[in-house]
Amino acid sequence: MKKACPRIIIAGTSSNSGKTVISAGLAYILRKKGLKVRCFKAGPDFIDSQYLSIASDNNTDNLDTWLMDASYVKQAVVKAADDADIIIIEGVRSLYDGISALGEKGSTAHMAKILDAPVILTINARSIAKGAAAIALGFKSLDPDVNIQGVILNFLKGESHYKKVKQAIMRFTNLQVLGGISRFKGINIEMRHLGLKTVLESDDVDNNIAHIASVISESLDVDALIDIARSAPPLDAEPFSYPTLENDTTHICVAQDASFNFYYPENLAALQRAGAHISFVSPMYDQKLPDDISGLYIGGGFPEFHLDILERNTSFKKSIYNSIEDGMPVVAECGGLIYMCKNMKNKEGKTFKMLGIFDADAMICDKCQSVSYTILNSVCDNTLTTKDAIIKGHEFHYSKVIPNATDSNFAFDVLRGKGIADKKDGWMEHNALGQFTHLHFGATPSAAIRFVKMSKTYSRT
Repeated sequence: MKKACPRIIIAGTSSNSGKTVISAGLAYILRKKGLKVRCFKAGPDFIDSQYLSIASDNNTDNLDTWLMDASYVKQAVVKAADDADIIIIEGVRSLYDGISALGEKGSTAHMAKILDAPVILTINARSIAKGAAAIALGFKSLDPDVNIQGVILNFLKGESHYKKVKQAIMRFTNLQVLGGISRFKGINIEMRHLGLKTVLESDDVDNNIAHIASVISESLDVDALIDIARSAPPLDAEPFSYPTLENDTTHICVAQDASFNFYYPENLAALQRAGAHISFVSPMYDQKLPDDISGLYIGGGFPEFHLDILERNTSFKKSIYNSIEDGMPVVAECGGLIYMCKNMKNKEGKTFKMLGIFDADAMICDKCQSVSYTILNSVCDNTLTTKDAIIKGHEFHYSKVIPNATDSNFAFDVLRGKGIADKKDGWMEHNALGQFTHLHFGATPSAAIRFVKMSKTYSRT
């Protein structure tokens, strides 16, 4: 059954073209106009989604045409339209960049075609004029099936620069120029390795987004953007059919503070659908786990910036350690994996004591150690999968883990990606599983089911 889903994709000619700032500003403006806004972030990204969630005052889920099949992508957008007047999708990297140089899987362009969504191309116009027309023309011509409806110019020097670039683009491409943003307007979000600074670490996020929105409102033709979104044809998708467990409530805690905050909203929703009651706990400041806990989820984040606080909170570390020794299921991804190691060394070479479940030392590096989609083969039953399951995920980290033991127990062979060591990922101790790979439970619902099922078993014993 076809359904109206006003939608628009904000794509870029490259990373750092301003997609997040424009998407967040636009979402905020439309919300203040009285529209119900839902945002999505294309690709495997946790941080941009946090800003889009604040701007839209709604959860921002991720869509990824490599991790997810086309039916899931369409179903997610159709479902979001149940409670939204307009849907904004922020692209990933440049419009055409995906998992390979020649294919389209994982690209914003692929998503645009699956969703039959109009695309707005954001161009970094710094120090170019007619050259911006060449860029726009190239993007428009590369794949005629991608519906590029207009262009936004970013990082302009001023009004004169804007007029020159607009004139060239309209003359050589016939694309609508929907506005331009001066690089002197002071709209930005602070960067660091892995991308933007997280919402929990940024000062005065609400006011920053409000300022961004005021500049966007003055600089872009917002009404034209709304019209383009509303021009998107109805979308056809079957309703979701979620796998669930019997109606039962098992308490799973999620680590949430400035150290650990990389979670897909869909991951937590999948755990809840599987029968989990979710609460949040801070490894930085809480003294112990709740008494009725049945499972623990420690996501990624930036523990390397808070090692002194994590080290000093010995009572919380002891609480987790004892629970793991008792058999409690734990899933620890990336930053969570680091926390589970014996020690963590920062860039300056200072060592901090971590949890000590895994006999390994972690260290933060100057260069990115891996940015890749991953494919894992389960070599044994574990907290997330049964033996021989094949799952997809992604890894992106500046840290590495060096096992001290030669008999480390790993749950996964890495068929694509890097993993912890020697093409292995998913370190196991008791029912605790630590891995560099991040999973999206919407794309891998069996993992959420498995985690909750093991947590229920633990709570009953």
